[in-house]
Amino acid sequence: MRKLIVVVSGVTLLLSALALAVSGTAASPPPKVPSLPTMPAAFYGTVTLDGASVPDGTSVTALINGTVYSKTKAKRNDQDMVYLISIPGDDPATPAKEGGVEGDIVTFQVGGYAATQQAQWHSGTQTLTNLTASAPSNGKKTPPGKLR
Repeated sequence: MRKLIVVVSGVTLLLSALALAVSGTAASPPPKVPSLPTMPAAFYGTVTLDGASVPDGTSVTALINGTVYSKTKAKRNDQDMVYLISIPGDDPATPAKEGGVEGDIVTFQVGGYAATQQAQWHSGTQTLTNLTASAPSNGKKTPPGKLR
């Protein structure tokens, strides 16, 4: 009988300690885990102006809603002039817009002239977008948009 009382008391003590440990853990909130940053979207391809390859170093600009989010320069690759541009993703934890969000329309400028092509921004993608632009007969360049 004495062994039974000791065993029951031991089990009761163990269960009480376990209940206290569980209730203490349940009462404290889980630690806040920071969200992962949104992956950028990349665009690449050939670059022409008025039907010809652009000069080496010609600027290529990517805009969303008139705001410039990225700039690069065209480079020679064999016989073609090519570009590669990466547009950051927006940080949803801030009120400012730092980059693209799913489905945003990206417009491009080549040497300051609007490219005919547009593309959709999608996180983590690499999209082939060959750019063609034409200088207007009056020679005026496209307004550059606001810088982010």
